[in-house]
Amino acid sequence: STPLDVYPLTGREGMSPSTALSGRPVNNVYGIIDKDFIKKNLMSLTDSQLETKDITRSTLRKNPQILRSGETRVAQIFFPNTGV
Repeated sequence: STPLDVYPLTGREGMSPSTALSGRPVNNVYGIIDKDFIKKNLMSLTDSQLETKDITRSTLRKNPQILRSGETRVAQIFFPNTGV
Protein backbone atom coordinates (compact mmCIF):
# COMPACT_ATOMS: atom_id res chain seq x y z
CA SER A 1 0.00 0.00 0.00
CA THR A 2 1.15 3.54 -0.67
CA PRO A 3 -0.18 6.75 0.86
CA LEU A 4 -2.03 7.41 -2.40
CA ASP A 5 -3.90 4.10 -2.03
CA VAL A 6 -5.36 5.24 1.26
CA TYR A 7 -5.42 9.06 1.45
CA PRO A 8 -6.50 11.65 0.47
CA LEU A 9 -10.16 10.84 0.01
CA THR A 10 -10.64 14.11 -1.90
CA GLY A 11 -8.22 15.74 -4.29
CA ARG A 12 -7.34 12.52 -6.11
CA GLU A 13 -7.90 13.95 -9.60
CA GLY A 14 -5.45 12.32 -11.99
CA MET A 15 -4.25 9.78 -9.40
CA SER A 16 -4.54 6.03 -9.65
CA PRO A 17 -6.53 4.46 -8.20
CA SER A 18 -9.19 7.14 -8.61
CA THR A 19 -10.81 6.21 -5.29
CA ALA A 20 -9.09 5.27 -2.05
CA LEU A 21 -8.90 1.52 -1.56
CA SER A 22 -10.74 0.11 1.41
CA GLY A 23 -9.45 -2.54 3.78
CA ARG A 24 -5.86 -1.28 3.57
CA PRO A 25 -3.62 -0.29 6.46
CA VAL A 26 -3.26 3.42 7.13
CA ASN A 27 0.13 4.91 6.36
CA ASN A 28 0.77 7.20 9.31
CA VAL A 29 3.44 9.89 9.29
CA TYR A 30 5.68 10.54 12.29
CA GLY A 31 8.25 13.31 12.57
CA ILE A 32 11.63 12.89 14.25
CA ILE A 33 14.20 15.63 14.66
CA ASP A 34 17.61 14.19 15.56
CA LYS A 35 18.98 16.80 17.95
CA ASP A 36 22.33 14.99 18.26
CA PHE A 37 23.26 14.99 14.56
CA ILE A 38 24.59 18.57 14.63
CA LYS A 39 26.89 18.01 17.61
CA LYS A 40 30.58 18.22 16.71
CA ASN A 41 31.48 15.59 19.30
CA LEU A 42 28.74 13.15 18.26
CA MET A 43 31.15 10.26 17.67
CA SER A 44 32.62 10.54 21.16
CA LEU A 45 29.35 10.88 23.08
CA THR A 46 28.18 8.03 25.25
CA ASP A 47 24.66 6.69 24.94
CA SER A 48 23.59 8.45 28.12
CA GLN A 49 24.68 11.82 26.64
CA LEU A 50 22.42 11.55 23.60
CA GLU A 51 19.18 13.57 23.51
CA THR A 52 17.57 11.57 20.72
CA LYS A 53 17.43 8.02 22.03
CA ASP A 54 15.06 5.30 23.21
CA ILE A 55 12.32 6.53 20.90
CA THR A 56 9.13 4.49 20.76
CA ARG A 57 6.17 5.02 18.50
CA SER A 58 3.95 5.73 21.51
CA THR A 59 6.06 8.82 22.32
CA LEU A 60 5.87 10.19 18.77
CA ARG A 61 3.14 12.45 17.46
CA LYS A 62 1.17 11.03 14.57
CA ASN A 63 0.81 13.37 11.58
CA PRO A 64 2.75 16.32 13.05
CA GLN A 65 2.14 18.33 9.89
CA ILE A 66 -1.53 18.66 10.91
CA LEU A 67 -1.87 21.44 13.46
CA ARG A 68 -4.12 20.92 16.46
CA SER A 69 -6.36 23.52 18.04
CA GLY A 70 -4.29 26.40 19.40
CA GLU A 71 -1.19 25.55 17.35
CA THR A 72 -0.15 28.06 14.71
CA ARG A 73 3.13 26.62 13.36
CA VAL A 74 4.62 23.17 12.85
CA ALA A 75 7.86 24.48 14.41
CA GLN A 76 6.05 24.65 17.77
CA ILE A 77 5.72 20.87 17.67
CA PHE A 78 9.39 20.09 16.98
CA PHE A 79 11.01 23.02 18.81
CA PRO A 80 8.59 23.88 21.65
CA ASN A 81 11.11 25.65 23.89
CA THR A 82 12.86 27.83 21.31
CA GLY A 83 10.18 30.38 20.49
CA VAL A 84 10.62 29.64 16.79
